[in-house]
Amino acid sequence: MMSLQKSARSHRLLAVNDKGYVIGEQHHRARLTDHEVDLVLELRAAGLSQELVAEKMEISRRTVRDIETGKTRAQTLKDYRPKTDATTTDPCRPRPWLSPAQRQQVRDLRAGGLSQAQTAKHMGITRSAVRGAERADRRKTAA
Repeated sequence: MMSLQKSARSHRLLAVNDKGYVIGEQHHRARLTDHEVDLVLELRAAGLSQELVAEKMEISRRTVRDIETGKTRAQTLKDYRPKTDATTTDPCRPRPWLSPAQRQQVRDLRAGGLSQAQTAKHMGITRSAVRGAERADRRKTAA
């Protein structure tokens, strides 16, 4: 698995979960590397206390607890997707994790009277993905 992760990083690929969201150390808010998270789990499995692990890793005890309980860094890798260059990304294009069929389903559900939250729940996506698809549609029609 480690060689796959290293080769993925060298080709500018991002680790994503089943919804297409970036996960792990490549997430923009990640403070720890995947290796450091694995080390926290190994130290806890070896019987070290949360306080001692936190001290050794120079992180808070709460971070150790959150990693251990799965509150943070608990998502499963599903695939890799190419890292897009911000200068070439079309701002009118909807988020990459919504397929054209999903965008059409958003349009149909919203036309049927469902709210953004209801549409998101029905489709199993986030409300912001619904909102982003609608914004992209509005931009396309305005252009």
